[in-house]
Amino acid sequence: MLRFNKWINECLESVANNPRATKLDIFLVHWVRVTKIQDSLGQSLSFDDPSNMANLAEPMVQLKVTGFEKTLEAWKKAAEFEVDGTIPMIFRTSLY
Repeated sequence: MLRFNKWINECLESVANNPRATKLDIFLVHWVRVTKIQDSLGQSLSFDDPSNMANLAEPMVQLKVTGFEKTLEAWKKAAEFEVDGTIPMIFRTSLY
């Protein structure tokens, strides 16, 4: 997956603001945005390194989680389609 950067954000904005964008285009834009939130959370809490997992009882970790919850709520409000209480997550595995 590409790392999220300014160029990708500009592409998303271009698709989202295109008057000819289809519902599928808008869905894809929102899917990429929620994936960015998911990846940021995983990186912040060290989910990619099982030996260095964050302790969810720590105040700093709880603060980060609260921040991500607010970000996710803002995403749900901006989504132009119904978002139910669950958001499917994509799990990636890499074979080396």
